[in-house]
Amino acid sequence: SVVTSFQTANLMKKNPANQSLTIHTCEPIPAPFCKLFAVNLSQLSPGVNFDSARARSLVQVSRIYQQRLSPFLGRLKERDIVLAIDGTPVSTPETADEALRQARQTMFTMVYAVDMAELCQSIAQRTKS
Repeated sequence: SVVTSFQTANLMKKNPANQSLTIHTCEPIPAPFCKLFAVNLSQLSPGVNFDSARARSLVQVSRIYQQRLSPFLGRLKERDIVLAIDGTPVSTPETADEALRQARQTMFTMVYAVDMAELCQSIAQRTKS
């Protein structure tokens, strides 16, 4: 059967690590500046800090700790905007931190974010046209 990315994450959580899982998804391809990915969080710190953006209505990545081998390395960058964690919309750094704390209980965590550098580049290209 065909499932969404969030359904895939739930299937991955229920599937034992020693078995394989084949998923066929049918979703529109997002814009190049949209990021949707799954990370495996340990019980330790996830190695990412958040800050407020746009008058505290958005959550921005302020730092990713490289020395801790954060699961977000290579997936998020500083200035990216995090929109949702495990399907829960986040609008403050506190709600993002709480969503990550709750997500440590599960094997995989889905993160939806916007790459601000890609978004700015996309807007600049469109305004040139």
